[in-house]
Amino acid sequence: PISTVSVLYCLVAALPTKMPKLRVLCLPGWRTSADIMNMQIKLSSFMQGGNVELDFCPIDHTFPAKGPPDESIQKFFPNEKYYEWWDMDKDTKKYVGVEQTLDRVAEFLNKEKYDGVMGFSQGATLTSLLSVLCTKEGADPRFFQRFRFAIMIAGFVPRDPDLRQHFQQDNAIALPSIHIWGSADKLALASATLARKFDQKAVQLHIHQGDHIIPNIPKDGEAFAKLQQFLEQQCC
Repeated sequence: PISTVSVLYCLVAALPTKMPKLRVLCLPGWRTSADIMNMQIKLSSFMQGGNVELDFCPIDHTFPAKGPPDESIQKFFPNEKYYEWWDMDKDTKKYVGVEQTLDRVAEFLNKEKYDGVMGFSQGATLTSLLSVLCTKEGADPRFFQRFRFAIMIAGFVPRDPDLRQHFQQDNAIALPSIHIWGSADKLALASATLARKFDQKAVQLHIHQGDHIIPNIPKDGEAFAKLQQFLEQQCC
C-alpha cells in the first residue's frame, strides 16, 4: 500500500519550483536612456530563458546629452530623449559631472536593494567604478558591499586620470563579474583590458562576433550555460 507520506512527497515534488531571481541595476550607454536600454535588452533577449530570472532595472543618466547620439541609436530610436552620465573634457580627459552621477546612483541604492549592477558602454565604465567602490572599504561608504556581482558589456577603464588610479593598483577588483564585448567592436581591446583588472578567479568572459551592442547569447550554447552557472552562484 502507498503510504500518506509517499503521496505527500510526490505531490510536493510535482509542484513547480520557484525560479531564483536577481535584481539588477542597469546603467545605459552614452547618449541613450533607460527606455532605450530596456528595449535593447528585450530585443536581444539578453540572458533570458535560463534557470535564473534577471529583473533588469534601468535608470536614466544624470544629464541630458550635450550632442547627438551614435548614428545607430538615432536610426533605431529616433524619437527618444538622450542622456549621458558625464561629459569628458577633451584637454584634461576629466569626467565632468561624475560626482553628480555617483550621487544619483547612491540615491537609487538608498531607495531600493539590488543584487547586481550591469552597464553598457559608458554605463559599463560607470559599473567598473562602482565595482571598485563596492569592494574598497573606506573609498565611499555609500557603495561598499552594495552589489554581489557586476556585468559589463563593451566597457573600458575610465579615461579620467583621477579615476584611472583606482585601476592601476596591484590588487585586482574582488567583485564577481561578467565581461562581454564584440570582436568587431573598436573598443574590444579596451574591454579586454578592463576584464583583466578584476579577480580572474571570479571572472566570466563572453566574446561575440558583433559590434558595439547588447548581444543575443544563444540559449543552446556553451557560453549561455557558463553565464547561467555564474548567475546561479550569485543566488546562494
